[in-house]
Amino acid sequence: MVQLQLADLVKKSKGDKRKGYCYEVVNYDDYKNTNTQIETLLNSTLQR
Repeated sequence: MVQLQLADLVKKSKGDKRKGYCYEVVNYDDYKNTNTQIETLLNSTLQR
């Protein structure tokens, strides 16, 4: 999750350390593109 926050794809919307946090997507298009790239890499790795 930290990596997604550093890439400005998600941000904390509410919550605290004890109960946990809720996150929201900052830019859905960028988030979707990143998910697609990750899925493609995982699928190609699993097919080897």
